[in-house]
Amino acid sequence: MADFKSYGSLLIEDITEFLKMALDVQKGTKHDNGKSRVDLLDSDFLMAMGECLKYGAEKPGYGSHNWRGGLAYSRIIGAILRHIFAINRGEDIDPESRFPHTAHLGCEVQFLHWMMKYKPELDDRFKY
Repeated sequence: MADFKSYGSLLIEDITEFLKMALDVQKGTKHDNGKSRVDLLDSDFLMAMGECLKYGAEKPGYGSHNWRGGLAYSRIIGAILRHIFAINRGEDIDPESRFPHTAHLGCEVQFLHWMMKYKPELDDRFKY
């Protein structure tokens, strides 16, 4: 049976070898330069948006992906402004849904972004 000294020495050698392997893994190659930094997105905010979308999907007359059917830009912009105005007057939580106005705002901005990309025919903004 090995004595404590040799056992301890073996353990230190094992740890040293493990650390070398761990460092080698950190030196791996990943070709992700220029790619979107989705690791910087805030998961709490995205989860709150997901909860808002779930709330909307469960509302009578709405349903999942209802918004993808198309909404006039002005309607979305109106909702964005209402949430911003509520936040500006010190109201953090939407009284109807009980979710943060910021989460609703994120959803509405997503809707507008999507409409501008896929539904340009719904652009009803006033233009000079």
